[in-house]
Amino acid sequence: MSRARNATKAEIDQIRAICVLMFPNCFVLKGYLKRPLKIGIYDDLRAALKPTFPGISRTRLQAFLADYTGGLRYLHQVREGRERIDLYGNVVGVVTAHEAEHAKMRWLRRKITIRKRWETIPMLPGKISKFQKITRKEEA
Repeated sequence: MSRARNATKAEIDQIRAICVLMFPNCFVLKGYLKRPLKIGIYDDLRAALKPTFPGISRTRLQAFLADYTGGLRYLHQVREGRERIDLYGNVVGVVTAHEAEHAKMRWLRRKITIRKRWETIPMLPGKISKFQKITRKEEA
């Protein structure tokens, strides 16, 4: 049995476009406000997409959901008491304190990772990065 390769960014974007078109009350394009999704939405999404798009593998669908729910905009919206929605935008639950704390920790780790990437970007001579500007302001 061969192992499926990881999904590419283009494949993830293609699945996102399909989901936005098929489930506009649930999924949004990049840059828009996201709402917390139902726990276990993967199974619902897989069942809904399989008849129409049998070529979408489990691995690629999981990669799409990981990308969608791992972004800063999504994690920022997962707060205690916020409503969780299903594929059709119906409220099916709320975010618990434990889930909100977990999302906050993921958000902080992601922010640290992004900041470290900014620090490693080589700058042109005489130019300073956003991070260096912020650091210089704090030192003054």
